[in-house]
Amino acid sequence: MPPPHLHGDDHLPVHGSDGEVTDPGHISSSDLLPPVKEEIFDQLYDEAMHDSLSSEGELSDIANRERSRSMMSKTSLSVPTMIKSEPPSSCLLSDWPGEYQFSLGLPEYTRPRDPQYSNILNKLYICQNSSVTVKLFLTNSAPLNPVFSLKAAMVFTSPDHSNQSVTVCYQHSRTSAGKLKDPLSPHLMRVSSELVETKYLQFKDTGKHLVVLDPLPSIYGSDQFIPVTVKFTDLGSCPGGINRRDTAVVFSLEVEGVPVGRRVLPARVCTCPKRDREHDEKGGEGNNKTKGGVEKQLARSGEEKFWVLAKGRDNYEALRKVGEVLEKGRGGDVGQWGLEVDKVNKKRRLDNQ
Repeated sequence: MPPPHLHGDDHLPVHGSDGEVTDPGHISSSDLLPPVKEEIFDQLYDEAMHDSLSSEGELSDIANRERSRSMMSKTSLSVPTMIKSEPPSSCLLSDWPGEYQFSLGLPEYTRPRDPQYSNILNKLYICQNSSVTVKLFLTNSAPLNPVFSLKAAMVFTSPDHSNQSVTVCYQHSRTSAGKLKDPLSPHLMRVSSELVETKYLQFKDTGKHLVVLDPLPSIYGSDQFIPVTVKFTDLGSCPGGINRRDTAVVFSLEVEGVPVGRRVLPARVCTCPKRDREHDEKGGEGNNKTKGGVEKQLARSGEEKFWVLAKGRDNYEALRKVGEVLEKGRGGDVGQWGLEVDKVNKKRRLDNQ
């Protein structure tokens, strides 16, 4: 079958630069750009992502977003593994940088539906099924490079719901016939990293979910960070799912199965991250959860407060765990309690410098 001609030029020959008559409706292989070799493309891609000469990092942010989409699209469908019991350390909601000074870095976006991170509230606002690149910052002074792994879990921060599993609602996890869309459809959080297999676990005793990246890829040169991609598959307002309850992602850094650092990132999955972030930063978040609101609420409570000195990280973690149990037992907000403890400790460190 002959190739189609362009309309209106059925009888008009076209002469090329060499005088040869060509067919305007036909594209030959010589008209196409030659393909780029995969190794050359990878090199150019890495330069675009890590080039320090890009304007204010704009190109790097774009590359990060494209990388996130590419990684998520290439991630093979995993089947969750059932684990017998949940370890006690998985319910800790306190930041612990550890010996490697573990911390998180999130990008800054300006469009309303882009992921938004609030420095004021230390909280992530993100759309359903939208990916964000989280940088895991580390410092390593050890003579031998340890092999790191990451465990991530989304949890309810309120003591009233802390024992419940954060799952996807019925509507977004099942088909019209009531069957699961896929084995991972109840798992609300997806985490991935380049060249690393993601393992999704579920505890038999609590039903809670856990994501494991083991081992993590090597640290990028002098940047000292490892990028991971995070996505949430359900809205925070869905009944039967999060149902407007406060949630956070707990990132636990480990070496050979031993925790060496922990970061807690409060998160809200919503339809307009920028609007919700600005609303909460102006004091619109309920129950006086902004910084000033917490101080006013504590001042009105009139409760006496006492502080216990802990010498050494192990003693501090043990006492903090006891404090969380006591705060939960009296019906307090463990998340806010932890924030106040961190605030006091930070102030004392600054005073001693």
